[in-house]
Amino acid sequence: MYVKGIVDEEQRRNQTFSSIFVMTDDVSVMKSLQDYANPRSKGIDEPYARQYLRGRQIMYNVFAPQACFDPFIRIGFEQFLVSLEFLVQYAKLIVGHSDSNVGRYLEELMYARHQLNVSVRTHSLVRDAPNSL
Repeated sequence: MYVKGIVDEEQRRNQTFSSIFVMTDDVSVMKSLQDYANPRSKGIDEPYARQYLRGRQIMYNVFAPQACFDPFIRIGFEQFLVSLEFLVQYAKLIVGHSDSNVGRYLEELMYARHQLNVSVRTHSLVRDAPNSL
């Protein structure tokens, strides 16, 4: 559903985002997106996601990298802050779920950053991912 959120926004804006930054704490989401974007992947599941993500430049970082990669390699607090700052400053769109701690955290952070903007709700950079196609 994250992919649908991205595709819907790209169609609405009539543009394709040149890169996608993934920040998650879900190992299955991370591994799936890596596979969908890989042009050499032989997978056939999730054709919708594969169609729209294949060959895309996807940058990765995670809140809990030990769940996704090596349990002995952890992101440092400074690296976490740099990643979060990058995301908040440069993201044109953030797609998350309202029931996700990560999505809600980013939504609140974006709101706090832009709360002096009178029209923050209409210019919000955070969208709730749809629950169905």
